[in-house]
Amino acid sequence: MTRSCCLVVNPAAGGGRAGRLLPAVREVLDDAGVAHHVCASTSLEHARELAVAAAGRGDAVVAFGGVRR
Repeated sequence: MTRSCCLVVNPAAGGGRAGRLLPAVREVLDDAGVAHHVCASTSLEHARELAVAAAGRGDAVVAFGGVRR
């Protein structure tokens, strides 16, 4: 069984930087043959819920967002 990767992303994070980087991240994963899907979050609590659900499905969870300065 192949494990899938769930990208938990708040596209608005970092002033929209996470959303702008998402296509490049997906392209790298596609080129590497990594099965993945995106779960867009709207808050930290929502991201936790998405991550727990993805892990429960057996997905590897990868979260990324913006950097606060």
